[in-house]
Amino acid sequence: MKKIISLICIASFAIGVFSCKKEEQHQEIKQEDNRTAKVIQQLNNTVILGQDVKMAGVDKSRLPGGVPTKFRFRWKEVEKKMEIQIVKIQPGSMPFAIGMTANATLMELSSWEKNEYPEAGWIKLFDDKGEVTPYLKDDDPAKPKPDGAVILVGFYNVNTQEIEISINYNMMNVVGHVFRQKIDTARLKNFDEEYDAYEEALAEWKLDHGDEQLRGKTYQYTVEFLGESRTLSSTLTYEGKTTQVDLPIHFQWKGGTEYTNVTKRMRITLPKTAVAANNMQISFEALARFAYPTTKTEQELYQKAGIEGETFSHYLFTKFKAVNVTTTLWNAEGTQQLKTSDKGEIRIITRLKKNGASIRLAYINKELGLYITSPIIPIEGGYDDL
Repeated sequence: MKKIISLICIASFAIGVFSCKKEEQHQEIKQEDNRTAKVIQQLNNTVILGQDVKMAGVDKSRLPGGVPTKFRFRWKEVEKKMEIQIVKIQPGSMPFAIGMTANATLMELSSWEKNEYPEAGWIKLFDDKGEVTPYLKDDDPAKPKPDGAVILVGFYNVNTQEIEISINYNMMNVVGHVFRQKIDTARLKNFDEEYDAYEEALAEWKLDHGDEQLRGKTYQYTVEFLGESRTLSSTLTYEGKTTQVDLPIHFQWKGGTEYTNVTKRMRITLPKTAVAANNMQISFEALARFAYPTTKTEQELYQKAGIEGETFSHYLFTKFKAVNVTTTLWNAEGTQQLKTSDKGEIRIITRLKKNGASIRLAYINKELGLYITSPIIPIEGGYDDL
């Protein structure tokens, strides 16, 4: 009898402890807590965060920094909740795009969470009834998924502006993790540039790891199409001055007949060329790889030029990309080096369709403050059998 009473006491104690722990895990922060005001002030906007996304345990974002993701935070005063929204994203190798909306309650950290986040200023964001929106086809209307609910658990520090979020999208075994990082408001302004860089790096990762391949004769055609040199009429901006300049770009393929070998490179050089408006000459040298595919921003340039209704695939478009481009600025006579830098980047896009062939150059060197772009330049030639 004494043993039964003892067991009942132990069970009652365990249930009590569990209830306390459960209650502790869902303890809302009081509205008068100054952390609430700080969260509303600091998070009530759109920010860019790196997110790792997995599908059935397989990393779909691929790259170490994750996919740059727009998170929109909006405080809902009536509900006293923080709306957290991802409008639409298709990370890395995901077969479709998804969106997400959660209405998170501001909570205190539990005892074990305080061990994970011991610094002062942390609060928890929690919602287990969020909505996920799948975009299974481009022409499908986006509708929230009726079955299942997004579970979002986030942690934010009002003192350091650090954030970490885990998202169970509750659809096709997709989960996301915003690794612990400090919010940088400047990322929003540069989001398009950052996302383009992610797309390019992801494409290179897929080629280098065998997820994608350079197929067909398109790449051989590109090398033949460019020939040994092309003179490109371009806009050059340096030290606040913008001028038109004709650039004689030279090409030398270093890969023999291995046009689809991802390790082979194109040597791209610009011999000393006068830039009268700046009283100087410029030269550069680069080793470029085939980069695939074109980014969304690059596609928009062609669409604005009236080239629409096409698939921006490697069958019609190819792109050479080079980084660490060695650039030298010379005096007007070309006898003395004024500045040199290896921080340049080059992208050359060719469109190979017959009766619509074209080429476009983009060069950027933030260290020198030097920018060169050409329009989409029509060129005679092209191919039918693409």
